[in-house]
Amino acid sequence: MRHTLTSRLFCRDGSTGVGFQRSDDPNNRLPTLFLHSVDFAAAGDILIMTNAAWHLDMDEVGAVWGTTQNGCPARIVESSPTRFELSAFDCDIKNQFGLQTGTASFRLRCTKGT
Repeated sequence: MRHTLTSRLFCRDGSTGVGFQRSDDPNNRLPTLFLHSVDFAAAGDILIMTNAAWHLDMDEVGAVWGTTQNGCPARIVESSPTRFELSAFDCDIKNQFGLQTGTASFRLRCTKGT
């Protein structure tokens, strides 16, 4: 399943992290992707782990998804004075009860400070 998150909440570093939201289309409820404890000064490869630095809350209607114990290897593609771009491929994820698992790949790009 592929989703394009078109409604951006904000793009800032720190504990509030980077936030994207569901689409504005009421007929197509998309997941929400948040990263927390984001460090715009970081570069290269990082590991995203639920309940740790650089953690991921990938919300979906009826479930909250996070990383498994393996975490999610990701790469900071760009962290310029104005832009932040992050890419992750085949992250192991699970829902909050651990009853469902899967993989997620994503790429996000946003304008810093908005």
